[in-house]
Amino acid sequence: MALTRANLAVTRARTVLLVSNPFYGALALQLHLIEVADPRVCATMAVDGKNMWYHPPCVLSFKEDELVAAVAHEVSHCSYQHMTRRGHRHPLLWNMAGDYVINQDLTEAGFKLPWKPSYKVPKGSKEPCHLFDPKYKGMSTE
Repeated sequence: MALTRANLAVTRARTVLLVSNPFYGALALQLHLIEVADPRVCATMAVDGKNMWYHPPCVLSFKEDELVAAVAHEVSHCSYQHMTRRGHRHPLLWNMAGDYVINQDLTEAGFKLPWKPSYKVPKGSKEPCHLFDPKYKGMSTE
């Protein structure tokens, strides 16, 4: 199987994490990489605890340090056990709450997250952002 540019970029980001942040890197290596061509299935990156899906145009739009942060972000959903803790909660709202917590932690750890920070998801905007609001510092996803 020939590796794509996107697969090589994600693989390199996992390697960089393994060297620079072994906790995130070791966890990232446990996830099976799945490239998704259809943005309706996955337009950015996602995890389920066993797999990491990525959309090549998204991955290739990131600078290397941003992709490293994006991989650490996805790994954090696993390390915070977001998939098993969600319970009956609304999946999209739960994911957004998790993103606020993860992005706060990664920012404090010195990661450079892709896109600009936003307190809320801009309605009708095509400009990507990452959720970040200092008022959630120290809170859990719940």
